[in-house]
Amino acid sequence: MAKLCVSPTATSVKDLLGALFGNDVEVSDGTAVDPAGGYIANYISDDDKPICLCVANIEMVAYSGSIMMMIPKGGADDAVESKELTEVMQECYYEVVNILTRAVMSGTSEHLRLEKVYPPGTKTELVAELGDDVETVAFKVDVPGYGPGELTFILM
Repeated sequence: MAKLCVSPTATSVKDLLGALFGNDVEVSDGTAVDPAGGYIANYISDDDKPICLCVANIEMVAYSGSIMMMIPKGGADDAVESKELTEVMQECYYEVVNILTRAVMSGTSEHLRLEKVYPPGTKTELVAELGDDVETVAFKVDVPGYGPGELTFILM
């Protein structure tokens, strides 16, 4: 089956996140985040079919959401420890993964848009909807001044 989207690279993710977080953001190969315990961003085609998922651990959501609103690191760390993210952190993370849509599209790929970000333990059936012929690409993202988080793209 022909790929419907582009495989993101550490460079493409770093370039996009650098525009948001500053140029000292570091992106490297990471460990895949289990969709059952991660925040699932669902990227869909123009006909509303899931094409790509971006799964993040709680650290990625808390730290990237916090840097966007300049929430102090201590507040982000507290949210991670308590596993209770503020609404603001989650809303800002939505904007982060909305920007990351550009990492999985090209001039010849399917046009994608962010449908929604689902909290851990919900919508894990989206992984099965992508089918068996998927590619998984995982990144560790060091959010400047906050710490590391993990992102995993699951692509058709």
